[in-house]
Amino acid sequence: MKQFLVLSFAILLLTVKVSAQLPYSFSVYNQAYAPLTGATLFHPGLVWNVNSIFSAPIGFPFTIDTFHCSNFYSEGANTTSTDTTSATFSGFILTDAGLDDRGSVGGGTVSLSPVRYEVTGSAGHQVFKFEVFNAGFDQQLVDSGFMSDSVDMQLWYYEDSGIVEIRYGPSLITGTDYFNFAGTMSGFVQNLDSNGDGTIYLLGGNPASPTVQAVPLVSGNPTTTVNVLSSFPPSGTVYRFAPISYPNNVTSIFTTTNVNVYPTAAQDEVMINYKGNETLSYDVLSLNGARMANGSANNGTTHIDVSNFPAGIYLLHLQGSADSKVYKFVKI
Repeated sequence: MKQFLVLSFAILLLTVKVSAQLPYSFSVYNQAYAPLTGATLFHPGLVWNVNSIFSAPIGFPFTIDTFHCSNFYSEGANTTSTDTTSATFSGFILTDAGLDDRGSVGGGTVSLSPVRYEVTGSAGHQVFKFEVFNAGFDQQLVDSGFMSDSVDMQLWYYEDSGIVEIRYGPSLITGTDYFNFAGTMSGFVQNLDSNGDGTIYLLGGNPASPTVQAVPLVSGNPTTTVNVLSSFPPSGTVYRFAPISYPNNVTSIFTTTNVNVYPTAAQDEVMINYKGNETLSYDVLSLNGARMANGSANNGTTHIDVSNFPAGIYLLHLQGSADSKVYKFVKI
């Protein structure tokens, strides 16, 4: 694979055409980070580094943009990509920082940074989950000979909807030169070929409410000013990429017929009126990411007590097995 993100743009070695548009709608929400306990290790017990390859069957047919994928693929654990043998490929950027196994310090041979995966859910509603856990920063190892800083990250593929989520867990980042710019990179890379033609869609600004910027590259260089995230996303941040069209799509359960959240301005309670057999989970979050309430919703009406919430705007995140939606309400 072309390791497109150890990412200085020079390292990309790319020439790029401008794509018509990002083939995903982008949104951000917060959900408590949960490590993948009991998942399958890619390299059991062995240390890995920025050049290591991680490949596994997804477990179901999955499409990224126009690429039909049977296997998950990552080089260096900081990015993922589609088929590495085709003329072009696309993929997702978790971070542009080079990552290493923290067990490799001093020539160590026992892994301290598991890279693992699992497939959850029933057939037709499965989710492939990839995680890099307790990974160290290669630049810190180069600079100092140790890796005290670390990061946890996940990437999820949803079978039914084609949704891709990048999920960030706890991190410790004290260094200033782990990333290629003044902040970290996250986003989607589209249609890169062996010469580098393609487009990179970067998330920029405040990690809690980032903008999306299309960056065409010419001869490996950006033709516009690059806007990256101002800081590494805090734990619980979820970046969601929902395909504008998807060949395996089923009808979402989150329609006005099936789910109604009301009132939009609440004093005592918010209600979820739901018509369906699947149990949904919910989280109520403040705009700064604090979890105010959580629980489950079944067929019928679920009442959420908000009487003690401070006045302000809140987000209600409803999660199904293969789809989710965020609703906004005001506590008055």
